[in-house]
Amino acid sequence: MYFCGMKEERITYLEQQLKLSMERERAQFEQNGLLSAQIVQLNQQLNLLTIQTGELTQTIASLQEALLQKNKDVSSLSGKNRGLAKLLNNSSEKQTPEETEVPPDNVQEKKPFSAKERGNNGAKRKIHINLEEEIVDIWPQDPEFDREKASELKVVESIRYAYLPSRVIKKIIRQHNCVFNNKLYTVSAPRTPLMNSNYEASFIAGLLQFKYTYSMPVERIVKLFNENGFELEKATAHSLISKTAALLECFDDVLRKAIHTDPYIRMDETYHQ
Repeated sequence: MYFCGMKEERITYLEQQLKLSMERERAQFEQNGLLSAQIVQLNQQLNLLTIQTGELTQTIASLQEALLQKNKDVSSLSGKNRGLAKLLNNSSEKQTPEETEVPPDNVQEKKPFSAKERGNNGAKRKIHINLEEEIVDIWPQDPEFDREKASELKVVESIRYAYLPSRVIKKIIRQHNCVFNNKLYTVSAPRTPLMNSNYEASFIAGLLQFKYTYSMPVERIVKLFNENGFELEKATAHSLISKTAALLECFDDVLRKAIHTDPYIRMDETYHQ
């Protein structure tokens, strides 16, 4: 009986060990599947990066070709300029045109005013390359016109400038707090310059710009915001300006102390001796 009990305990122990080994094999199989999926994803990313590298290499090669062509054009123009300079310096090659007298009766007629004529002494228009661009395509609207079958001749570009009033955007920041693997993950909204305030630094900077750069009274600033669709209270504007001024005073004190403690001081690009 004693030996039979020992055999049963041995069999039970072996069965438990077999179950544990099967569970380990199952977990290892799942882990191998996850690793295989990650390897496939990394291979896809590597292929995308390879394609992007090839495109960038082609772009760099085209830019190099354009640069070489530009250098050739510059060298040819320099040679032409040197040849013209030699011709101008050679007194034997100079020719003086014969002066023709204009009779007093021959008075040049004044051209009529043209609406398309350029003013400002023929100065070129400013192209404003720093502005946001919006491209609008206009096609013929005739009912007999078929855009797919038509052949385009030429694209004529006309430039118009539009002004959009200042906008105030309402940002709704949703903070998603989650639990993952029995661990709590929390997030918080970005901080504002003033505690418990709904106004970001860009809004306060706009108020200060109107107040101190353009010398606008607070009443006009509030009216401007109200006309653009944002109801701003006068007390709120005063509070934002005054509290920001207090913050800037603290910053001014800290900056002054930092400058005074610095052994190497420069001002207006003049070295301090």
